[in-house]
Amino acid sequence: MITRSRLMRRLTVGAVACTVAATALAAKPASATMFEINTPWSFGDGGQFEDCGRPIDWQLDVSGTISIRTGKGKDASAFFAREQSEWFETWTDPATGDVLLTIETRQQIHDVQATRLEGSIFEFTTALTGQPFTVRDGNGNVLLRDRGRIAFAYVFDTGGDDMPGGTWLYDLGTHVSGPHPGFDIDLCELV
Repeated sequence: MITRSRLMRRLTVGAVACTVAATALAAKPASATMFEINTPWSFGDGGQFEDCGRPIDWQLDVSGTISIRTGKGKDASAFFAREQSEWFETWTDPATGDVLLTIETRQQIHDVQATRLEGSIFEFTTALTGQPFTVRDGNGNVLLRDRGRIAFAYVFDTGGDDMPGGTWLYDLGTHVSGPHPGFDIDLCELV
């Protein structure tokens, strides 16, 4: 089913963008409480796929800001990110140029908790809130809208240094609150 894989790709790209932004900001001194404040970032991508039995052109434009707070006390060496982003993806018919559908995302990703397990290894909880998935037809009518909160729990090795980044070790699970019809629908049925 295309929906779950595309949604997971979007969430993964968001997490990667957050990590890349955090790594790129590594030149700041770690003595400050805020490692970085509201730093803007953006990227775009596009191409063509045939998952729906026909060619579809897609264009993705993403922008957002990220803030990174340094951990202190028992959370020393943990960094907490807060990211706000907007994603706009458009699917068009390559033969006619007609818009088939648009996918919009307005969300916040926030590291809400870190618990030291041992050394530089932490259990993190990261929450994604907002409207992570709104699909509109070519006329702008809403076909479906996800909203609520998705919390991700995972184990992460910070490396024990004073720089953001580290190594993801394993996933502990996901908790979903609120209606998320995008999880259970095939976008090809909407095209």
